[in-house]
Amino acid sequence: MSVLAVVFAAFFLRLPSSDVGKSFGDIASPAAQASHVVTHLDGGVGSVERLRDSRDWSLSAELFAGEEIELAGGAGVERWRVVMAEDLGKPVLLKERLASDGTGRVERLVGSMLANELVVSSGEPMDRGDLERLVAGTAWRLDEVSRNGLLATLEAESFDLDTVSEGVGLFAGAMRAAFGGDVEPNVIYYAMATRPDDELWEELWGLESQQDNDIDAPDGWDLLSDASSVTVAILDSGVRLSHEDLKANLWLNSGEVAGNGVDDDRNGYVDDVHGINVIEGSGDPSDDYGHGTHVAGIVGAEGNNAIGTSGVAWRARMMAVKFLNASGRGTLEDAVKAIDYAVDNGAKVINASWGGEGRAASLERAMDRARVGGVAIVAAAGNEGLNNDEVYSYPASSTLANVISVASSTPDGTLSGFSNYGFETTDLVAPGDYVLSTWHSADDAYSYESGTSMAAPYVTGVLALNLVLRPNDSLQLQLDRLVQSSRRRGDLFQRARSGGVVNLALSLAMEEVPFPPVLIEHSEKVVAKLEGETATFSAVVSSELPVSFRWYYEDVELVGETTRRWFWIRLPFWTGVATS
Repeated sequence: MSVLAVVFAAFFLRLPSSDVGKSFGDIASPAAQASHVVTHLDGGVGSVERLRDSRDWSLSAELFAGEEIELAGGAGVERWRVVMAEDLGKPVLLKERLASDGTGRVERLVGSMLANELVVSSGEPMDRGDLERLVAGTAWRLDEVSRNGLLATLEAESFDLDTVSEGVGLFAGAMRAAFGGDVEPNVIYYAMATRPDDELWEELWGLESQQDNDIDAPDGWDLLSDASSVTVAILDSGVRLSHEDLKANLWLNSGEVAGNGVDDDRNGYVDDVHGINVIEGSGDPSDDYGHGTHVAGIVGAEGNNAIGTSGVAWRARMMAVKFLNASGRGTLEDAVKAIDYAVDNGAKVINASWGGEGRAASLERAMDRARVGGVAIVAAAGNEGLNNDEVYSYPASSTLANVISVASSTPDGTLSGFSNYGFETTDLVAPGDYVLSTWHSADDAYSYESGTSMAAPYVTGVLALNLVLRPNDSLQLQLDRLVQSSRRRGDLFQRARSGGVVNLALSLAMEEVPFPPVLIEHSEKVVAKLEGETATFSAVVSSELPVSFRWYYEDVELVGETTRRWFWIRLPFWTGVATS
C-alpha cells in the first residue's frame, strides 16, 4: 500500500562547574521558524546564523497552481499548488491559506505532501510480488518496500493537483483487502523551532534560574545525573558527532566495526556506529541543519567537564537518527524508518522535536510498535499557539500511551506565545524559550533557539534519568510521576495535564505516585440562567492531593467563590454567574 510523504518541522541549556476540499485537508503542518546565535565560552557572539523557515517554500520553483478560492466569512483565500523541492528532489503539493488583503501573502501552510507519491503501511509484512500485482496496469509503480515489509511507497508516472487524492481513492480498498493496510499521502514533517523575538537571556535558565521557573536540575543532580545506561534516540536532522560537548555521550553500536565499509550487523546500514541517515540510507547521521545537534545538547551535553553547556543528563547514550534534511524537512516514509531503527536497536526514549497536522496511520503503527517494545516517544506540541484539543498536531496529538506531548514555557513561568497547548492532549510543559545548547557549525559552537522542539528534550532528559532510577516502573507510571511532580503554576493550569513545568528534582524524589483526583459526584447541569442570577455548584472528589475547584463553561472561567486549595478539576458543561 502507499502513503504520501509528509514534512516535519523541528523545534529549536546553563553550565554546571482549486483543489480545496481534497482528502488531504487534515494533513497539514505547523509553522516553524528558526534563528541561531552562535556563541563561545567567553560569552561573545561569534556570528549570527538565520536559517530559512523550514515551512517557507517561496524560493521553490512553482510548477503549476490551482484556482484561489475565497473562504466564507472573510477568512481568507485557499490555494493549492505544486512546487519543485530542490532539497527533496521531488515535487511537493502545497495547500496554503492566503491573506484576504489581496497581496497574495501566505498566512499559513495547512498541508504539504509529495505530489507524486503514496505511502502504504500494514500491521503485517507485505509481499513485494503482491504489491506489484496490485499496481500493475495503473499509472503508478511500486517504488520501495521496507526491510520489514511493513511500509511501501508508490510513485506516479506523472502528476498534477489531483494525483495524490485520486491515488488514495484508487488503492485504498485494494490495499485494505489484501493487507489490512492504509494508503496515505507521503506528507512532509518540519523541525519545530521558532525564531526568538527577545534579547538574549542568561545562559541555561531552564536548568536553574533566579526566577525559579526551571526544572530544578542541581537539586535533581544531587540524586542522579548519569543516564548512560538508557539509550535515547534523537530523531532529527542528525548530530555533530565531533562536538566537544557531545562526542563522549553518543550511543555506540556494538555490532558494527567503525570504518571498515561493511554492514557488520547486517541491518542494512554500513558503519552505523552512532546512528544512521535514513535519507541517504547510510551510517553517517551528521547534522547539516543544526536542529538535531541543539536538541541533543539539551538532553545530554556532557556535564561537569569545564567546557560548554550541560544537558539534563551529564552522562547519556544518544543515538543519532537523521531523517530531516538540510532544510529541516522530512517525509512520513523516512519518519517511520527512523522510529523502527531506534526501536530495533534498543532505544528506550525517542525524542521527536518535529511534527505536522493530520494523523498518519503508518506513523501510528510505527509508534505502536515502539509502545509494544516499551519505548517512550517525547513529542513537541507545535509552534502555532493553537489548542491541540481542537486541532491536530502530529505525532504529539497521538492518543497512544507511550507518546508524551510537551508544550513550551518562558523564564517567567508562562506559556510561550508560540506554543501549542491542550488540557486533554498535552501532557507536560518545559522550558523552550531562548534555550542555549550545542550547535552544528563547529565543535565548540553553541546557539540560542526557541520552540517546543527545545521543550521536548528537557522532558526526554528527565524521563531518561527516571528510567535509570526506577527501571521496573511502567511507562504509564513514569509519565504519571512526571505529571504529578511538575511544579504547578496558575498561568499553566488548563494548558496541559500537569498544570506546570516538569521538575527533575521532584520527580526523582517522588517514591510513590499519588493517584490523580477522581470525581465521585457533582451537582446537576445548570442551564438557562438569566443575567444577574447565580448558580451554586458542588462536587465530591477523591484525591491524595489538596484539591480546589475552578469552574468553566466553554473554556471561559466563571467568577465565583471556591473553598479548597491547590489542585483543580475542569467541569466545562456548567454555567455560573451571569453578569453584564
